[in-house]
Amino acid sequence: MINREEPSDLTNAKALIEEHAIPLVEISKRTGIGLPTIKTYRANPDKLATASWKNVHELSKLAVNFYLQQEVGFEKSMNFRNELPEWFSDIKSKYSQDKEMQDFISELEYLIIRDPLLVARLADKFGE
Repeated sequence: MINREEPSDLTNAKALIEEHAIPLVEISKRTGIGLPTIKTYRANPDKLATASWKNVHELSKLAVNFYLQQEVGFEKSMNFRNELPEWFSDIKSKYSQDKEMQDFISELEYLIIRDPLLVARLADKFGE
């Protein structure tokens, strides 16, 4: 479903639209996008390339949530996410004398924690 190589809102939205396991009515209901628009996207997924950013973003969010629930398990992802601050804190403590490395680790932590799909992928590989 979700493109594991180069995720983006557009690729995620397209994957969701092409996923026939989710009824169009459900996609419309959960994203707030009108059913006729969803039907148009399903008939021609390339139309997403010229769709509004809001629609693409809403479809992408739903795709990520669907991925979390179906592929990884929402609970596993959330447990892993909750463990990340302690994990990053441990790494930072190993570099307590290196301000540059600590800044790098902090930026990496920020990027990972704010991306639920990345957290899910990491949880899938490294979570318990």
